Amino acid sequence: MNHPTREQWMSFLYEDIEATEKNNLTAHLDSCDACRRQIAAWRGTMSTLNQWNLAAPAPRRATQPWLRWAAAAALFLTLGISIGAATRASSPASDRAEIQKLRQEIQTLAATSQTQRETLELLTRTIAENRAQDQQAVLVTLREMETRRQSDLRNIRKDLETVAVATEESLDHTQKQLVRLAGYTTGQ
Repeated sequence: MNHPTREQWMSFLYEDIEATEKNNLTAHLDSCDACRRQIAAWRGTMSTLNQWNLAAPAPRRATQPWLRWAAAAALFLTLGISIGAATRASSPASDRAEIQKLRQEIQTLAATSQTQRETLELLTRTIAENRAQDQQAVLVTLREMETRRQSDLRNIRKDLETVAVATEESLDHTQKQLVRLAGYTTGQ
């Protein structure tokens, strides 16, 4: 029985074959246990190699501790000024002027604090958006690299199998020649 070559089987396994040749090889597999076992072994090896995956790291959640610290500092400053003004002993007229001045400072601080809070929130959103874009770009690059790596592995595997087939055929041919040569030398 003539068995197909390993190159034909590799084309069959990688589905890089015409329909008529595929049908012929499938028919051969139905009738040949040795080829069926070999194809099953190769498919098992391919399956094992294809199970290797690259996992992307989980994205980290952004925290904003500086925003809490800024709000707490503004609150303590306001509270300290209010307590200092309330406990200070002075005349009612100077107290009213001082209270008015403190109210203006508190309003200024509140406005500044609100502006800082808005700026910090905008900065936080911008950083989060940039981080998400960077992560997306990294994931796309990793996927492209993985696709190229898998393609390269398939090509290398196919080339190695072709070299192995050629080497095996060459060794078989050399062995046959050695047997013939040994037959000539013993016949004399």
